[in-house]
Amino acid sequence: MSIHGYRDRRIPILLGLVLLIAPLVTPGPATAEIPAPAAAAADSPVGEQLDWLLGQLNSEVENFGPIRVSEHFAPEYLDALPTTDLIAIVRDLAESLAPVALARFEGLSQADAAVAIVTTDTIDDWRITIGVESNAPHRITALFLTPVPYPSELANPPERWSDLDTDLKNLASRASFLAAEIVDGQCDTIHGLNEDAPLAIGSSFKLYVLGELADQIARGDADWDEPLPIQDTLRSLPSGDMRLDPAGTVYPLLIYARQMIAASDNTATDHLIDRLGRENIEAELRAMGHAAPERNVPLLATREWFAFKVKIGVLATLGYLDADVPGRRAFLTEEVDPAAETLQESDTFSWVTPRRIDTIE
Repeated sequence: MSIHGYRDRRIPILLGLVLLIAPLVTPGPATAEIPAPAAAAADSPVGEQLDWLLGQLNSEVENFGPIRVSEHFAPEYLDALPTTDLIAIVRDLAESLAPVALARFEGLSQADAAVAIVTTDTIDDWRITIGVESNAPHRITALFLTPVPYPSELANPPERWSDLDTDLKNLASRASFLAAEIVDGQCDTIHGLNEDAPLAIGSSFKLYVLGELADQIARGDADWDEPLPIQDTLRSLPSGDMRLDPAGTVYPLLIYARQMIAASDNTATDHLIDRLGRENIEAELRAMGHAAPERNVPLLATREWFAFKVKIGVLATLGYLDADVPGRRAFLTEEVDPAAETLQESDTFSWVTPRRIDTIE
């Protein structure tokens, strides 16, 4: 895999397949530490390896040879990416990107895993995803580098809000936009265009699942380390890879939450919805300030959402939408959930246009 660099070169990226070498956790009874704040990653084993890597890219790449590689990279990593190839890639990156400097860490970090943004000598910043062995000597087990995409500047930027409104209306048949400012803890509108129109938010709904999980942990009704097994009846479609885990594989709630947010994992999401309670998450929408929580009652699991998209006919869907809440809940149990159990990824192959965006979604 390669990516075109700003110096008109082909800049190789360390192969993403090596990320598969380090599983999330070992199947079986599982525990996990609550991740530290991202800033703490700098003083952790993964931070030390990242610091070493940046040093190689900046000034020590000529000394980046087989001995250093074997000291800092795990054997299973080098099984996937041979030492000679790794050396060539790192030297090419050093020539193309240096000097590099750590700008910040992204998201949650652990002692053995982090995502860092670095500034480079190219136009773009770069994102480094890195993982290390849990135990000493904490060699690198996962490494992935990619440019951070930033919006390009407009040739003719709008000078007034009305100009922006016109541009948005010309861009799409329907457009919504809101500019706001946080003042004394309040969100004050500066300008809006159809800002009150209800829209499908896709995977953003997972933030409400995360909110309910956080509330239950705060109340003592759940725990980050609480083990939860994979169930076939809660297996969903991509995105996310937890759908590939055998039934009975056990992960702590922390891992389900991380995969739900970091990878938008639908199977992780449905397991959390089942564990937390559908109606509890429906109440969380209101508690978190959703403008129209009633539109999401019943809250659909992702596998039910997929079933509506590819399995449930139009007339049956209209009947569901016309039903009251008890009727909808019964329909999910009697019709949608059995259909969801038959879902195959091939069912989505013909799904190339939006479906039921203004209703089911």
